[in-house]
Amino acid sequence: MKSLRLSAFAIAAIASVAQAKPAGEERWRAASTTAISITGDIRLSPSRLIAAGQTIAVTVAADLPAYQSITGVFPARVLKVTSPRRVKMLRGNEFGCNAPVRWIVVYRQGARNSLGMEVFEGPAMPRSSDDQGFCGSYSYYR
Repeated sequence: MKSLRLSAFAIAAIASVAQAKPAGEERWRAASTTAISITGDIRLSPSRLIAAGQTIAVTVAADLPAYQSITGVFPARVLKVTSPRRVKMLRGNEFGCNAPVRWIVVYRQGARNSLGMEVFEGPAMPRSSDDQGFCGSYSYYR
């Protein structure tokens, strides 16, 4: 019985660590129509994106000094999705363009309180929103 209580305690402790906020996690509020209807508010860190109750594991692939987004040129971070898959989000809307998202590019738009996010399905790391596999653009604020 004692080992059973200890095991239950250990499982609870592991679960709380797994839910802990990773270093560098930021909360963002949906601003654009696509963000409001697909992802809702998000939490983003160098290791994961949490949107609409879904967690997407990512790794930092590159920091680009001049990424050409659909709204302008900004310094950006390219995140590689570690396990690409199709993800249903709010109201059954799919994140991406009916294919597994492989890349997520994030950048600050103008002020530090505005975030742009673009997603890609292609095999090659994107360097511009004009690159093959562009799926969608989302905007957030805080």
